[in-house]
Amino acid sequence: MPSELKNDILNSFHSQFAQNQNHHQDLFIKFVSAVLIVTAGYIIVFANTSSYAEFDEVLYFKDSHIIKSYSLLHLGGAYYLAQIIFVLMAFIVLNMGYNYRQDQKVNYNIRIKALGKPLNDIIFDVKGFKPAELNFLDFLPGFHKIFYLILLTFEFLFFISILIRFNKFLHYNSRLFVIIFLAPILVSLISYLFYFNKYNTRIKNV
Repeated sequence: MPSELKNDILNSFHSQFAQNQNHHQDLFIKFVSAVLIVTAGYIIVFANTSSYAEFDEVLYFKDSHIIKSYSLLHLGGAYYLAQIIFVLMAFIVLNMGYNYRQDQKVNYNIRIKALGKPLNDIIFDVKGFKPAELNFLDFLPGFHKIFYLILLTFEFLFFISILIRFNKFLHYNSRLFVIIFLAPILVSLISYLFYFNKYNTRIKNV
């Protein structure tokens, strides 16, 4: 194979890597901004919801129209709004991570065909993409995996916080409330399993 073609392949790979890094930096800024906005909104409602709050009635200070506590229904609405946004973001992150791996697989196949496996293994031995070696815990690129784990952490923290505020109602129907509040987290976990299975069938084993 002409050395000029080899150099073109290496230069193209290097340029793409640099572009991806810049894209990740821009994405990270947008990601952090979105998480902070959603978290701030939920914290405001949570902080202004008393542990003695009524289920569907806003409490006011005596002889005043100033809110003493939002109702638990308001807090539940804020919780679900925040969780829906986190779930949607998790879907986006998982889809982007999967697409990134798909592009890597194409690049991997091109390198193997153009460079040959021995030369490819020498050049890309450490940082190279090796589909067969990726498993359930690392099939996502590192950057996307961090995004997903942060989202999942926030979902769990919100889940714990909502259980604290709904504590007095948990005595009556704890299973129902736990299932309702746990649903968004389960959706995020199931979506991870879905994309891992998709990776296995369409990228790793092809």
